[in-house]
Amino acid sequence: YVTEQDDVPLFGLDWCLAFKLPLPPGAKICHLKQMSVSNNIEEGETNSIIDQLQKEFPLLFEDRLGAIKGHQARIHIKSDVIPKAFRPRNIPLALQDQVAAELNRLVVEGVLEPVDTTVTPISWASPIVVALKSNGKLRICA
Repeated sequence: YVTEQDDVPLFGLDWCLAFKLPLPPGAKICHLKQMSVSNNIEEGETNSIIDQLQKEFPLLFEDRLGAIKGHQARIHIKSDVIPKAFRPRNIPLALQDQVAAELNRLVVEGVLEPVDTTVTPISWASPIVVALKSNGKLRICA
């Protein structure tokens, strides 16, 4: 898919080559180095490497969600699309407390942001879908 905007590419060079896609006019591959995975690393050495990475990049190994800072997402839609707000689906009574707790956790984590519909009109809305995971926790999808 070709766009006129300066967007983030969906395929990197390796995928373009794998799918035999044509490169942009004037593009050249000057050097392509392939790396192979080696099975010669001992388990103790692997643990040492993991420990080193955990010390060097502690934020990547936290038990909470991370955030992308300094990047604003853009959603490209056609200009003639009509906004739609769908009504919420019914949530089983047995799951309502769990759903409320999970939504509150996502708000505290900064993943979701509450919206006061009396102040901010909602023109786009999609209902959530709730599913139980095998570990008993909830999966919330929209």
